[in-house]
Amino acid sequence: MQQSPDKNDSLSLLESTNRDSNFSTYQADREQLERLKSHNRVLECEFADLRRQMPILKDAEGKDVTAEFAKLARELQKYKDECDNWADQHHKLLKKYDDFEQNTMEEIGIRDKQLENLKKIGFELEDENAQLREKLQDEIAKNKHVEQAAVGGHGLEHSLEELHIRDQIRNSIAKIPGLSSAQIAAQFNESFADLNPDDAEQIAAHIFMILEKLENNTRANEELRSGIFGFSFTTWL
Repeated sequence: MQQSPDKNDSLSLLESTNRDSNFSTYQADREQLERLKSHNRVLECEFADLRRQMPILKDAEGKDVTAEFAKLARELQKYKDECDNWADQHHKLLKKYDDFEQNTMEEIGIRDKQLENLKKIGFELEDENAQLREKLQDEIAKNKHVEQAAVGGHGLEHSLEELHIRDQIRNSIAKIPGLSSAQIAAQFNESFADLNPDDAEQIAAHIFMILEKLENNTRANEELRSGIFGFSFTTWL
């Protein structure tokens, strides 16, 4: 089967184009190779010149020790690079330490202010507790005075309500630190002999209010002392 003339011409043109393209690529690669060879010859000449210019080191016996000194120079450069790296790391560590020290001092300053505030609150609570103790003692004295005025010598027996109030007051006083609870409870036990129940309720309510506030302040003061101790211990660790 014969192909048409147009198709043969197209194939011939394609083959010719491929040959031209391959030849162009080959020619470009050849030129690039020649340039590289020329550049390599230039480098070889420069290297030879450098070798000729390099001083030849000889020892006392006239032996060439240039290679040994070159090796020592490379080792010296290696150690120098290691020292430079160590110096850089040391500088970074110093900067990190300086930042840490500055942050620590700022943190200590903040905690010192917080500690001063806690101490101030603690002193205020102690002063308030002292005032409450004095107020409680005044109430006890007033209660004793009322009891003495109310005693009529009739020898009436205590009602259950009076006994309950007296026991509650005595037990509450015994729980408060810093007071002679035994003596105060003994005075209460004596002074409630013939007290009117209505007066006892009024006095007990007022005393219980003082006792409750004093107990709350005492508890808060103890928690504050524990907090200050723990805060100071953590700060100086």
